Amino acid sequence: FKRISPACLARAESVSRELQEMMKRFIAGAAPAEALPVLSAIRDRGMAFSVDLLGEAVVSEAEADAHGRRYLDLMDDLGRVQADWKSLGDAGSELDWGFAAKVNFSIKPSSLYSQMNARAFDHSISRAKERLRPLLRKAMKMGAHLCFDVEHYDLKNLSLGLYRSLMEEPEFRGYPHSGTVLQAYLRESETDLRELVSWAKKRRHRMTIRLVKGAYWDAEGVHAAQRNWPVPFFTDKRDTDANFERLARLLLENGERVQLACASHNVRSIAWVMEAAKELKVPPEKVEVQVLYGMAEPLQKALVKAEVPVRVYVPLGEMLPGMAYLVRRLLEMTSWESFLWRRFGEGVPEAEQLRNPGSKHRRKRPAEEAPGDGERRPFQNEPQRDWSLEKHRSGFADALRK
Repeated sequence: FKRISPACLARAESVSRELQEMMKRFIAGAAPAEALPVLSAIRDRGMAFSVDLLGEAVVSEAEADAHGRRYLDLMDDLGRVQADWKSLGDAGSELDWGFAAKVNFSIKPSSLYSQMNARAFDHSISRAKERLRPLLRKAMKMGAHLCFDVEHYDLKNLSLGLYRSLMEEPEFRGYPHSGTVLQAYLRESETDLRELVSWAKKRRHRMTIRLVKGAYWDAEGVHAAQRNWPVPFFTDKRDTDANFERLARLLLENGERVQLACASHNVRSIAWVMEAAKELKVPPEKVEVQVLYGMAEPLQKALVKAEVPVRVYVPLGEMLPGMAYLVRRLLEMTSWESFLWRRFGEGVPEAEQLRNPGSKHRRKRPAEEAPGDGERRPFQNEPQRDWSLEKHRSGFADALRK
């Protein structure tokens, strides 16, 4: 450090301050004490929230334990203040809009077990459940909602299996305030949703599905190329948008068991969900729209004015753990295919913005390949096994036994 000039140090400090200011726009605070006024202000504006503690990329069991304790402390803090909050929507109910818990948490299962790996599928589920049980017990005691976030593709099947396994335990069976996430940009998301709906009906389980487009497009493409796998997602954003609408309709058609949380800033997607709900005679208060903290604030105001249930996804955390989240948000806002960029950056006409994404008459765009796509060389390595698929795990185990 002695060799670094004062000017360089000053510039580094300036960049750090600028980053911290930028992060305040998208992250509500580093600690629960900082976030409580923000969460209260959100409710004062007629919206609910879901809190997510950043720093989920744990690499040791000590970090996983610490992350679990942070959630338990946060639950204690919010449990003490929720009684002072008036219910949103239906004033005659203790629940927001008559159906939703006042306090909502989003938890990434991999943050609670550092060795989550599809190669040890059942073992990973067993160990992750050990740390999730205390959180779910406390959520049940305070009447809070717990959303099991689904992350990158490697852990998607593991996370969905973990949710089902935990909610099948007698202690938690029948608790109505829980759910998970589906990413519409994954080609197999419809299969996953149909399996979840079938499971919920068979178990007579009530759950919420947060339906998102997906935020790991670049990373998933690179991972697929490294392993010589086909890309798991739709490479055209319009196909993702069309799939989002298909999945939303499937959720609305099965509303007796699955609650739709429409997580999008795309006005076309939100309007389509609202109109589909009307067509299927789904009560308006039974469909929730979720938005990201610090983004699309005019849309938030318009939805509240239209008396649509709105929930803000609010991340909490320090700057370094929050960098990955910040980068994803910046990529989202600047992607030329995103609704926000087309609306405010590219200035696409309104009729084009609201066009059916499944329409055959699409606006021509420059060809864009997914990361890792493109010209293939004559020689290709044998693809690695995808251990998140049951057929690969059972086939390998059978080969070992033989």
